[in-house]
Amino acid sequence: MAAFSRMHTKLHLLLVGTACALFPLSSQAQLSFFSGTALPNSGGEILSYYAPANLIASTYSSNVSGNVGHGVRFTTLNANGALTSPTVATVDLSNAFGATGVYNLSSVQVDNQGRDFGVATLIPGTTAGAERGTMPGRAVFFQISTGSILGAVDVGYHPDSVTMTPDGNRLVIANEGEFITTAGVQTPGSISIINLAGVGSANDLATALGNAAITANTVGFTGLDLSGIRINATNPGTIAANDRHLYIEPEYVSATNTKAYVSLQENNAVAVIDLQSGTVEAVRDLGTLTQRIDNSDRDGASAIGTSSPRPSIGVNDTATGMLMPDTIARFEKGGQTYLITANEGDARNDTNEATTDEARVGRLNTIASGYEGAGNMFGTRSVSIVNADTGAVVWDSSNGQDIPGAAFQSFEDYIAANDSTTFGMNQNNAFAFRPVEGGVINNFSEGIFTNATATEANSDTRSDDKGPEPESVAYASIGGRDYLFAAMERQGGIFMFDITDLSEVLFVDYINLVVQGDSAGQVYLSPEYMTFLDASSNPTGKHLLLVGYENPSQLFGGMALIEIAPSAIPEPSAFAMVAGLGALGAAALRRRWRA
Repeated sequence: MAAFSRMHTKLHLLLVGTACALFPLSSQAQLSFFSGTALPNSGGEILSYYAPANLIASTYSSNVSGNVGHGVRFTTLNANGALTSPTVATVDLSNAFGATGVYNLSSVQVDNQGRDFGVATLIPGTTAGAERGTMPGRAVFFQISTGSILGAVDVGYHPDSVTMTPDGNRLVIANEGEFITTAGVQTPGSISIINLAGVGSANDLATALGNAAITANTVGFTGLDLSGIRINATNPGTIAANDRHLYIEPEYVSATNTKAYVSLQENNAVAVIDLQSGTVEAVRDLGTLTQRIDNSDRDGASAIGTSSPRPSIGVNDTATGMLMPDTIARFEKGGQTYLITANEGDARNDTNEATTDEARVGRLNTIASGYEGAGNMFGTRSVSIVNADTGAVVWDSSNGQDIPGAAFQSFEDYIAANDSTTFGMNQNNAFAFRPVEGGVINNFSEGIFTNATATEANSDTRSDDKGPEPESVAYASIGGRDYLFAAMERQGGIFMFDITDLSEVLFVDYINLVVQGDSAGQVYLSPEYMTFLDASSNPTGKHLLLVGYENPSQLFGGMALIEIAPSAIPEPSAFAMVAGLGALGAAALRRRWRA
């Protein structure tokens, strides 16, 4: 694909020698655990911060027997970092579809203009029912100060993500339109746009909703030439051109006042929506990426516990993957809009077809024969920066693999060298941490992760699938410098990069709350969502990364605040000071990483 050739324009990424701007890895940690809390009822998957009242809105949604409930929970962020429950603690949205029931509350967005309202997106039906494939989803509005429901608007099928334009005039919702086995029909993915211009308060909104003056303009992908865009269908060559739109699955949205950028994860693409005309401007294929990975969960040489042989770390297998972005973030530089994509990847497990779209090549799970993109990995185990106007990838977190001596090569390389006890771990399963006699076992140093029964079922279970699984990304501007954050859903790590100069992206710091923070009670498992809180926008006066943890195997999730220490962020001149340190300085820093 054309995008694949673009991937080979490799940029500098922490070169050893005159380009070894390694100063960010100072002895003082730049990312540190500040505070956090458990969120009952499977809460914490999506968060949204309401600055006027210092409130964090979080989703909770569960159909587990004895733990059923769907709604929005509020948590107060106090000046000392404490997270407490306000007077109005929750908004119960379990009756949003009446007797039909709620399958899932997928996302929440609070107003960014201080108008005292928020909105949650909900999917109708039950786990076994057909409703989520035959009934449209719903955007339900609520008042923040009282918790009262203001009204609702029908949107597209299976709404998955909601965001608000910076001026507060529009809501944009990505409707995934997943195929539902019991429904037996292929519902289309779409984008719903809700116009809020002229709404000055929660009372204004309630009146407009009551008068049906606010509705959703749902934009589909019909009539577009989608011939170069991957669709997830058996024998895609038999799908008529005018039916390909049924297989487009919008996942996540980032928006300016005039355009929305939407990740199409299963389609390996990004869509651009013109919000003023309500039309799809473009659908851009993101192509593929070839890199080194660890592609096997059964490559060990010795047996320990129940794992035989015990897997070992070896980031030395070459594989090609499709980017397949999940969450995305947006930033502007030099008048150009860029997107940050978390290239998680996703197999289609929502069909009723007798065959699956997964097939193994050796131990590696790849796209099966008969599906578009056959033989490629699902996702690339990486994060990319993409030119929003062209779809060209201008940087990828695996770029360092092509640069001899690069200090940062890829997420898997870094985890293997610096946090090997979590390499290939699956935080979507419960685990315990216990030491191993003798220290290093097959490159897993100082311990192994086990499941609740003390077996090694979770050791390296992800190497054959999607690795650490980049799930969430965020952007921040601090002190005149730009930063990218990337969270690994299965492994738990959060990475920070300086992207001020896109020709020389710098690795800054790393944190994993399973091993570096307060992981009591397994609260901080599976980071699903991140957003940056500037020091001026929150009562602590600190720069904070707000992280939502899904923790899908438990009946609770969690949220954490990670401090970005200002004193550890170097001034631009600091990079020039260390530019000539050469191999001596690089070697010293390598020793520091291993300490």
